[in-house]
Amino acid sequence: MSVAVTELDTASATTPVDTPQPIWVEAVPLDTLEADGRALVKRAGKQIALFATRGGVRAIANRCPHEGYPLSEGTLAEGIVGQPACTLTCNWHNWKFDLDSGEVVGGGDAVRIYPVEIRGGMVWVDVVDPPARARIDKALAGLKSSFRRYEYDRMARDLARIAQSDENGQRFRRKAATHSDPKRPLFQRSELAGVIDAVG
Repeated sequence: MSVAVTELDTASATTPVDTPQPIWVEAVPLDTLEADGRALVKRAGKQIALFATRGGVRAIANRCPHEGYPLSEGTLAEGIVGQPACTLTCNWHNWKFDLDSGEVVGGGDAVRIYPVEIRGGMVWVDVVDPPARARIDKALAGLKSSFRRYEYDRMARDLARIAQSDENGQRFRRKAATHSDPKRPLFQRSELAGVIDAVG
């Protein structure tokens, strides 16, 4: 399977953290995407898989949120009874993603979807990140669900997402970098109270 890879210019891609404005980047010519069926674009550390489907162009994060397999190499299915209109299956562990919402068919970590527009025969993708608060809220909801279902791998991924968020990540990373006493916990219970309260 051949996947076209395009590097995108990132010099002008900036936005305030509080009020993210769309950051539209040119991705790939529409006729190329339609001919190949899929493409992979890279921008500022993000890999975005694009798919030409009967329902239009879809764009998602290229890495499966389960174990990181490149979704640009997944299997696309459309029109299957009992499933979303357009489903992408990760070929590694058979996770199925609804390409309209990014949700996993059957539950689990959703994949990020990106808005797309067609302008002058080119596919454009909005690559702006959601606000930190929205990312944290989504991770906390996932964490709560994974605690109830004893999904330890998912708990770890959601805790990592919280630690990487703009609001909490800098403090967590700074503290981890300066922590030197293996007999003392990295974080006190009071510091994790927000997370503990959130997952009840």
